[in-house]
Amino acid sequence: FSERPQIAVSKNGIFIVWAETTNPNNKEIMFTKSLDNGKTFSNPINLSNNSKDSYNQEISAFNENVYVIWQDTDKKNNDTNGIIMFKSSTNTGNTFNNSIEVINNTNSAFPKLNSYGNYVYIVWNNENKKNSGLFFVKSFDKGNNFDDITKLSNDSNFGESQIAVKENEILVIWGGFLLKNIENIYYVKSSDNGKTFTDANTISEKIIKSNNTNYDIELNDIIENPMNVEVTSKNFSYITWQNSFSEQNEDILLLVDNHKDNTHSNIFNLSNN
Repeated sequence: FSERPQIAVSKNGIFIVWAETTNPNNKEIMFTKSLDNGKTFSNPINLSNNSKDSYNQEISAFNENVYVIWQDTDKKNNDTNGIIMFKSSTNTGNTFNNSIEVINNTNSAFPKLNSYGNYVYIVWNNENKKNSGLFFVKSFDKGNNFDDITKLSNDSNFGESQIAVKENEILVIWGGFLLKNIENIYYVKSSDNGKTFTDANTISEKIIKSNNTNYDIELNDIIENPMNVEVTSKNFSYITWQNSFSEQNEDILLLVDNHKDNTHSNIFNLSNN
């Protein structure tokens, strides 16, 4: 049973990972690559290769560097505490370094990954009674070493996050509760490769301020129960999400943000059904 494929592309190749169920208590992270624009692919290799259940995999590539992250859980021994694992290659996936344990004792982590130059960035959720929140860590040397972990959000009630990178700028975005118990899309930004981050802001507040119109109530009502948020790395100008207007009606919305003159942001209903 093969599931949840993830793909990364650089000028040096196409790289794909997925989760492969080998027995009822064990999933493995598989990897394949193409170095000829998808004409041929290498035989899949097992990156996780352990007795634990490996899933929620993500992949990023920059030039010849390939990075993979996933979550391990020991279902065989009924251990619900997850471990976030990281693996890197500096030769287009020909060989991979040993797996690195990024964090342990985490639940519902949904780790995310992005990279630029020699930098690697990881963000994840942590839901447990002792230390809930949204967390970030970075490596400045292609994943050989990682800095101290930074907590981006103290709230535990949020959806799956996403991370986008453009040169030294980082945008982490997620949907859920955070400020004033309002459901919305939230984000933090860094302009110094993740050394410092802004406080969490909401997308709707940004729209209202940049539009400078009288549609405050309408704009606040547009974003409700957002899920499955995605963002591009091209000037962070395009954000899309699954918007739950009601139990019977969910649509796919797209926000286009004009960063050049910062005068307006437009929201489009793509599915509109």
